[in-house]
Amino acid sequence: MIFNASQDSKTEIEYQTISSTQTYLAEEQSERLHNLISKEQLEKLNQAFNERPDSQVGFDDLRGLLLEQDITFNDAVYNRLFLKINQNRDFMVDWNEFVSYLIFGFQEEDPSSQKESLILPISVAPSVRKTEHRSTVCCVALLKAKSDQVPIEEVTETVNFSFGGEDSPEASGMWVTASHEGMLRFWTSHMEPIRTATSESSKPHAVYCMSYAFYNNGKVHSKLVLGDYAGNVRILSYSPNLRGPFQAKPGAALIEVVWADVLKGKIPQMIPKEYINLHNEMISCVHYSLHMNALFATAEYRNTKKYRGRCPGMIMVTYDERSNFRVPLGVSTFFVAESHNIVVTGGPDTFVRIWDVYIPTEPSAILTGHNGGIVMVFVQPEENKVYSVDYQKIIKVWDLQEHTLLQTYGELVRLIHPSETDMTYFYHSHLRELIVAGRKLISIKCCPRVRVDLTDGNTHAAPVSVVLYNRLFRNIVTCGLDSYIIVWDPWSGRRKIIMKNCHTKMIYGEIIDIEITAATFDPLEQFLLTGARDGTLKIWNYNNAVVVRNMSIMPDQEVTSVIWVVDRILAMGWDRQVTEFNDVEGREYGDPKKWSKFHTDDITCADVKLGEGVVTATYSGEVIFWKLETGQPYRRYSVMDPTRFIELKLTPEEEKLMRRSKRLMSRLGSSRMSRATAITMPKADDGRDYGQNVPISVQAVLFLQTRPQTIQHGSVFISLDTGYIQVYSHHSRGGYMSQFLSVHKTGDCVLTMCTDRKNRYIYTGTAFGYIKVWHIVNYCVPEAEKVHVCMPRLRLEFIFMRKEFWVTRAKRVVRHQREPLLVSSYKAHLKAINSIAFINLPKIVFSGSHDYSCRLWTQGGRYLGTLGTVLPWSKLSPFERAGSENQVYRLPPDIKKVASSTTLKVISGVQMDRPAKRAEVKAPEDRDEETAQTDDGYDLKKIFDKPLKEPILGKHFTLPGKSVMDQRIDVDTTQSYIAVYTHLKVHHTEMLERLPTPAVISRVAGENYMDHYVPVEGKVDLSGSALNIKQPPRRNVRPNDPRNMRMAKTRGDMGPGPSPSQQSE
Repeated sequence: MIFNASQDSKTEIEYQTISSTQTYLAEEQSERLHNLISKEQLEKLNQAFNERPDSQVGFDDLRGLLLEQDITFNDAVYNRLFLKINQNRDFMVDWNEFVSYLIFGFQEEDPSSQKESLILPISVAPSVRKTEHRSTVCCVALLKAKSDQVPIEEVTETVNFSFGGEDSPEASGMWVTASHEGMLRFWTSHMEPIRTATSESSKPHAVYCMSYAFYNNGKVHSKLVLGDYAGNVRILSYSPNLRGPFQAKPGAALIEVVWADVLKGKIPQMIPKEYINLHNEMISCVHYSLHMNALFATAEYRNTKKYRGRCPGMIMVTYDERSNFRVPLGVSTFFVAESHNIVVTGGPDTFVRIWDVYIPTEPSAILTGHNGGIVMVFVQPEENKVYSVDYQKIIKVWDLQEHTLLQTYGELVRLIHPSETDMTYFYHSHLRELIVAGRKLISIKCCPRVRVDLTDGNTHAAPVSVVLYNRLFRNIVTCGLDSYIIVWDPWSGRRKIIMKNCHTKMIYGEIIDIEITAATFDPLEQFLLTGARDGTLKIWNYNNAVVVRNMSIMPDQEVTSVIWVVDRILAMGWDRQVTEFNDVEGREYGDPKKWSKFHTDDITCADVKLGEGVVTATYSGEVIFWKLETGQPYRRYSVMDPTRFIELKLTPEEEKLMRRSKRLMSRLGSSRMSRATAITMPKADDGRDYGQNVPISVQAVLFLQTRPQTIQHGSVFISLDTGYIQVYSHHSRGGYMSQFLSVHKTGDCVLTMCTDRKNRYIYTGTAFGYIKVWHIVNYCVPEAEKVHVCMPRLRLEFIFMRKEFWVTRAKRVVRHQREPLLVSSYKAHLKAINSIAFINLPKIVFSGSHDYSCRLWTQGGRYLGTLGTVLPWSKLSPFERAGSENQVYRLPPDIKKVASSTTLKVISGVQMDRPAKRAEVKAPEDRDEETAQTDDGYDLKKIFDKPLKEPILGKHFTLPGKSVMDQRIDVDTTQSYIAVYTHLKVHHTEMLERLPTPAVISRVAGENYMDHYVPVEGKVDLSGSALNIKQPPRRNVRPNDPRNMRMAKTRGDMGPGPSPSQQSE
């Protein structure tokens, strides 16, 4: 395809020059003019543009002007540069286009585009539970082992991700809630109750607020700051190692400290310090910064007549020097961000002020927008966000650098009763949770960290519907159901441009985002065309996020496919026909052309082969081939009976159905019933019976651009929801040629397909998240054109093809299928893959899924990364093949938990399973009878050479019968571990029958051991090896002594004594 470059020049630009399949450049040459042009050169270029007629230059003229400024490019790079600058596609460049391209270069390097969030800071539903207190909670505290304050020498770069484990008691601590009746309750970090306690205390003036500051290393004394109702502030310092009076003592469960004894020095572990009458009013909030060695104390001054606006709302004390931050009506709450040296204050005047701690005279910024007094403020320094809560329970999120409002969160108004006004707030900086306590305990996650042990992050805030690669700008464009268009640099993993609210609709005065369902580029890949669910289409100059043109096929009819060829735009969707828009300059705003309506159902997909034809398919399995130049259909098929010839006219039944559908659409109007599109993930246990009455829908179609239009060449691949892919010839006398099974699970099907430039491979994405690569060089081609396939070379590139000890499921399904050859299969996403594309030169496959992510893979299946991840990006090059054998590849965390052995082998690139080595069999004469062992080789031979004897599982266990439906266990993978016992079937236990107690045990249990007890008289000799009891000397026996009578009786009960022979023994 060739275009004239200039009106006064014979130079021509070939479209192939912007292809990523160009020959490898020895050194990548930069196309960023803003890095090469100086101010003096820019002034000379401006003067040269003004001297030209109409201030425009052509293809050769612009190159000459750049050569005069010593800026040179080779032919391929300059062709790409000219197409980037020429935005109006007239092949003439004016000064505005030239300067706009320079500005876009600076905007791409702006770091602020990387920090813009895809979702709102507070986007997760809050968790609510009862407080279990008899009255309203008046205080919330955090019992933690790690401090929020870190010494300046130990400060590290903060990251917005975590590896899990931050919710452990050692890392997150425990919550403590208190109420007015003196009840204390201890909770875990997940708000699970632990224990209950009571508390009593007394001081000269009641303490209103407290603060505790300490370091984890224990090198600096800890500070306990107390602020009371009289405006006094007291500080207790003690060593964190000795723990002062808070040492655990045996038998002492309660520690009582008298303040008078502390002041008199009777408790040497504590060092007190008092600031009497620091404020004239009650202390509202205190904080001690160990890093700045400064005390911050605030108070409210609501009596304006008494203080006349001269009240010191906040006082900072540093080495006995006081700095007054004057705020009208005082300060109710504040937050010190030591990393930024700022203080954020809020008070009854409804303003949020940002101060520099060293400039107390005036605030650096004032944030307005609240309608009530500020009761809570806190800062997330690593996210550059400020959160403020007012008296009316409205939370506002502000940008710390831009001082702009990011979000207004009003969910607390619904959760809390209007009569509850005095709420208690506490922010957990480690978990990033805001705790709101009253009659209920409410936990709100504020911009939570990404758990990299569970996921690599998300590309969009909703499912990704379309992914495209732009060969001119060498970037990836992703479109999602969140109505976002994001431009990515895949070589550095950087987000270049984000466009929000691309398709919108106003309903009852509210602007609603419309999902983007289709997208494509123009032939020169300078502009982007998107189609939405409401039937609208937009042309974007996505380098500056400007809409060039608006179009529509039919109101409230979803656009499922768009095609952009030279001078024409084709759009298909739920209107059941092809709509053609003119793209010729001067005629682009005319009425669109409607092609003949032969489809009886909604169109799901379409594709084009340049210069030859278009293919469209529907939900009911209709396939129609059209002439691209005339728009006339020439063949029609049904995938349920592909060999049957169907005339290109509607039957009476189809005409009746068409009229009925028109009447229904006119009645329903805009309230058309929603219909599941191709990007909807089917259920795993979908056991549809595809009989005569159930139509088979078409999910995707693909044209092979290099195959000619002949009867013997299969050039169109059509994916069905049964899991099969049918192959057709788009010749007028061609038709159905063959089909093959493209999935290995029941209920799965291919939703998207793409191919490489030479049509050697087909890359398919399924509804269950699998990516499969098929080798199609010799598939559906004449015998004379078939080539020899080097299998060892394929095994080196695709580890999936290497032999294994056991045949895996993906191979078992296609073991009788010779063509096409399955060369790779692995699970890439947890949910359906909606779109897939391929970059030719670096051999990179990237897929967009229903799980909100777009992931990059090598052609062999190695995982390269997820666009939008918080982890470091492995740098890639558009001129070098991605991946190397020596590189260690990681697995996506979500896939790692559910991956099969095949997926683990393909993604990691390591084949772990090897056949067991058989031990050498020794000769019988070499075996020693005493050291004889089992022959391992003989055992393996007995096991593997012949099948096991029936029954394999014994006589008491039988396998359940196989069901028609494929039973699938959905394992909960949201946590860091999988509780397997929750997925097991547990049978109910029965009461065991108690056996009767033996008679001997019953008789022994009823005996008394005192009846057999005989006291020992004498002394115990411990010198010998045994205990020898020495009898005392015999006394004169009195016949009537009662003691002798008792002894005789005892001996008589014990039985007769031993015989003389026994005594001698």
